[in-house]
Amino acid sequence: MNKIYQAAPFLFFLLFASQLRGQIVYVAPNGTGNGSSWANATGNLRAALDNAIAGTQIWVKEGTYLPTTCSICVFNDRNQYFQIKNGVKLYGGFGGFETDIAQRNITAHPTYLSGDINQDGSLVNNSFTVVYTKNVSSL
Repeated sequence: MNKIYQAAPFLFFLLFASQLRGQIVYVAPNGTGNGSSWANATGNLRAALDNAIAGTQIWVKEGTYLPTTCSICVFNDRNQYFQIKNGVKLYGGFGGFETDIAQRNITAHPTYLSGDINQDGSLVNNSFTVVYTKNVSSL
């Protein structure tokens, strides 16, 4: 019984340390899941960033991502962007099968964040800002 009491703080530490590591959210073009795995990836990078808390890593599969879409864009549409919060890490370059960040290959699996929200290929009616960070550390 005494060994159980001695092991309890160690088990508590392991549980706490695993929570500090944070969560990985998986994003893929046309994903429809909750982001818990590649098979269940979300397709909404902006929502993943908006809902992320410090310690979260967001792994993004190759493709092009837009902060919003519109066919006839108005000022508010053009004001939409991807905001990266302090403590949240955003990584692209994934093929959608990786289990370790060291497996990503940014050359083979390019990931683009684009402001071409009306997807017409011109510079007209694009987002004013694509990626926004403020008061974030490099850690």
